[in-house]
Formats: sequence, structure tokens, C-alpha cells
Amino acid sequence: MRRTLLTVPPLVRACLVVALASTLTSACVSTKAQVAVEPPQPLMVPAAPPRIIVPTDPTPPPPPEETPVPATPARPRPTRPSTPRPAPTEPAKPADPAEAAKPPNGTEAAPVPAPTLEMQPGDRGEGAVRQQLVKAADDLQKVNYAGLSNDLKAQYDTAKRFITLSEQALREQNLTFAATLADKAGAIATLLLRR
Repeated sequence: MRRTLLTVPPLVRACLVVALASTLTSACVSTKAQVAVEPPQPLMVPAAPPRIIVPTDPTPPPPPEETPVPATPARPRPTRPSTPRPAPTEPAKPADPAEAAKPPNGTEAAPVPAPTLEMQPGDRGEGAVRQQLVKAADDLQKVNYAGLSNDLKAQYDTAKRFITLSEQALREQNLTFAATLADKAGAIATLLLRR
């Protein structure tokens, strides 16, 4: 048995290729129908609620009642060590009989010395605090402010502020606080002077 090959003429082959290509191309290309789109409806904004205006009361409100402050228990005052007082002495008996006739009830009492406050070992007087402030201010005057770093400039400003606060505390007779501030200002000034 002999096989025969069917030969297709080139012109038919070309037509078949064109037909096949057009079929495939038309299958890939799709047409879109144009549809008219309606614009969206505008939003309905509700009306603003009615405003209620309350008239102000022309009379001022009554002053608040003062409530009594609960009593705080009183703190006991710290006691200071008392200084030994001299024992009372009997007045010397006068030799003159006219003075002996004076009543012994002590119409003329012997003067009692005024109590003095004893300074504690760490306490200083106002003069010593002022000397410390002057020394701290002098030390700060010797410091080259422009040559300091930002941190050291802040320390310099702190020392100046301590001096001001210490002077204020001296005016208010708060020697303990003034002495503390003067010590701190002096310490900072000394450190800055060494740099």
C-alpha cells in the first residue's frame, strides 16, 4: 500500500493561514459597549439643629460657704539644749536699818540676763555668709565665660543664681538657707576657676 501525500498549493495554504490568524485575532479583541453612566445623586445635608440660647442671670451667684478647716494637731516644737542658769542668790542684807525695813518681796528684782542663742558647730553668722558670697563672686569674675563649654556655662549661670538667692535669703534672715547656697556657689566658682 502506497501512501500518497496530499499536497496543498501555496496559495491555498496562505489563505488558510490568513483566515486562521484573523479568527484568532478577532477572538482576542473584544469590543466594549459604551454605557451612559448617570451622575451620582447629591448628598442630602440635614438642616442644622435649632440653637437654644439661655439668658444669663443678672444676679451674681451667692458666695460659697466657708467650710471650717479641720484642725491639724500642733507639732511639738523642737527643744534646744538649755544653758545652765545660775541659781538665784539671796540679796545681801543691808547694814543700814532703813534699808532693812524694805519689804523682802523683791520690789526691785535683780536683772536677769537675756537668753542667747547658741550657735551650733556648723552654723555661721551673717558676716561669714557674706564673705563666702564675695569670694564666690570674685572667683566667678576671674572665669573666662566665653571660653567655657555649654555645660560649664550652665554651671556658671547656676552659681550666679545661687549668689542671688543667697543674698535674698540673707535679707529674709534665713541664715541656714543663705549659708547653704553660698557654699554651693563657692564650690562651683572654685571648680570653674581651676579649668
